[in-house]
Amino acid sequence: MSSKMKWVFALVATVVVLAGAAVVYQLFSAQYTPELLEAQSSKSESASSASRIKAPDFEAVGLDGNPVRLSALSGKPVVLNFWSSKCGPCRQEMPDFQEAYQEYGDQIHFVMVNSIGAFGETEESGRQYLEEQKYTFPACFDVDQEAVMAYGIQAFPTTYFIDADGYIVTGAKGMLTQSNLEKGISMLLPAGE
Repeated sequence: MSSKMKWVFALVATVVVLAGAAVVYQLFSAQYTPELLEAQSSKSESASSASRIKAPDFEAVGLDGNPVRLSALSGKPVVLNFWSSKCGPCRQEMPDFQEAYQEYGDQIHFVMVNSIGAFGETEESGRQYLEEQKYTFPACFDVDQEAVMAYGIQAFPTTYFIDADGYIVTGAKGMLTQSNLEKGISMLLPAGE
């Protein structure tokens, strides 16, 4: 294959990836804001499956160096959070996520995605922050921006609440209050838990 053909192929592949990210971003951006947590919590539980959005899959690197694939987490709902240690609002909401993980970690998968590259984030700075703050929730590193691209993330922090069947229930761009985090979690758990 000539170098010109390789260049054209690379350009087409880049356009396809960017177009896909734009579509996902458009789907999510209009639907997920911190206020949605309150609005959705009063909606009927019987949304048709046609209107539900399947959570995009991705693979990241766990703290132990092993791959973490969203689709491999089964049997429990997921709280998916995109963060950077260099992001002030991310740091402000982390204690609430730690507390929620301690309370609900046996009922819900917590996937705290450290977005390498966001605000100059590195794996080292993310790992150091987690150690300094003594956070024990499961964190992983999005070293290739696969998760960020899959979700069209453009604001940090961003959080999604995903049911046990892998469908997005709700989400929020920006820092969650403890109250909104609890509301999102309550939408994932059966009544009374």
